[in-house]
Amino acid sequence: MSNFSDAQLKEAFNAIDTDGSGFINGQELEKLYAQVLGDNAKAKTAAEYVFHQTDKNHDNKISFDEFLQGMKS
Repeated sequence: MSNFSDAQLKEAFNAIDTDGSGFINGQELEKLYAQVLGDNAKAKTAAEYVFHQTDKNHDNKISFDEFLQGMKS
C-alpha cells in the first residue's frame, strides 16, 4: 500500500501524463521507465508489463482511478 496521499499521487500522475490528456498512455509510461532505468529495451519491457497490469478496462490508457488502484495495491 502506498504511503502517499491522493494529492501526491495526482501530482505524480500529472507529471507522467505529459500530453495533458488526463490519461497515461504506453509511450508516456515507457518514457518514464527509460528515464529511470536508462535502458530502452528494459524500459519497454517494464512499461508494457506495468501498463497491462494497470489498465484494468483494457482501453489502452491508464486513468487516474486505475493509477490509484495500482499504486495502492
